Amino acid sequence: MFEVAARKKWFFVNLKDVYYAPAINKKEPGYDAVYYFFCREPYKNSKGYPTAIIDLARDENIILQSFRLTTRRAVRKMVQDSALQVIIDEGPSAAQLDNFLKNYDDFTRQKGFSSAGRHRMTILRESNRLKLITASYSGEKLLQRLMVEDTDKVIPYYGYTTRLQEYDPAKLQLISRISKWVDYYSMLYWKNKEKKYYDLGGLFLDKGDKASQQVDHYKQGFRGELIEEYDFVYPLTWKGHLFCLARNFFERNFTRNRD
Repeated sequence: MFEVAARKKWFFVNLKDVYYAPAINKKEPGYDAVYYFFCREPYKNSKGYPTAIIDLARDENIILQSFRLTTRRAVRKMVQDSALQVIIDEGPSAAQLDNFLKNYDDFTRQKGFSSAGRHRMTILRESNRLKLITASYSGEKLLQRLMVEDTDKVIPYYGYTTRLQEYDPAKLQLISRISKWVDYYSMLYWKNKEKKYYDLGGLFLDKGDKASQQVDHYKQGFRGELIEEYDFVYPLTWKGHLFCLARNFFERNFTRNRD
């Protein structure tokens, strides 16, 4: 769990953001309401997000053996490949973040997914919670990921590859293997930094959408433990309750007008 800079006061209401909390803290002196992101404990009307986590306390070989056979083979094939280079930047600059988000938005636009949350990423970078991974093969950049570092775990939050610009089956297979290797490499990297878990970054579990199914199939190859996390605003004082009522009203009204 970690907190980021307190939000600005909203008509004398003091707010703050908390990420990846194991449970709701019902006492937060000095605050009227707390924005919880990816909290393990649900709250009324909270939005749930299924994800899967890898236990990093195990031996690295046991972690590898737990993967799906095809995932395990892909990782092993890249282990001795000297053409592969992976760089982890633990303090990406604002320019690096901006460049990543532009590339990511181009990628997701073609996939039909939502664009990145730039405001959140800027706040997390300024809080030194963002890490940038770049994977190149024979000098060609093929993959980038933004990781969020929590107290106990690390999460691949956004990522893109160049596969949508490729048509050669061999090159597409290479990119797929590199993606799996980067996940395993990241697990070992943060295991050595004494993180407890590697969070695979969310699952769709949508049987009707092919693109979502492909993402889930990839992540499920790592055989992580399925958990649920929740987003919500938790009121602490009477001002916090009024803020939540007003917030819910405006959100419903905005959605109704938009539709």
